Amino acid sequence: MSARKQGSSGSGCSTNSRKIFKPIVKCKFRHDAAMRSVKNGPNVGAKFYDCPLWPYEEEKVKKLEMKKESLEDDVLQLRNENCDLRFKLVTTSNNKKNLQLALIFSWLLFVVVYCLR
Repeated sequence: MSARKQGSSGSGCSTNSRKIFKPIVKCKFRHDAAMRSVKNGPNVGAKFYDCPLWPYEEEKVKKLEMKKESLEDDVLQLRNENCDLRFKLVTTSNNKKNLQLALIFSWLLFVVVYCLR
């Protein structure tokens, strides 16, 4: 009267009911990492964890780096323009002072010539 299945253990647990433990790994963007495998090179088939948003996040980072470089170039251009404008302002200020002095001397000369008449 053997009603038992052959190959089953006496504890009542089958090998199918055991769960395989998978560690929870997070990527640098704090998402659950995806398991990927190497497709090229000497480690073909090797498993590794990677960001599930991989090409998208990397593209965002590259775009932001390009934007940063562009903005740095814009800042450099603005600094150069600012320097040029300061130079022009100083030059204009000096011209204004020179014109004021010329006006004062012309009036003094006018008064002297008028008085000597």
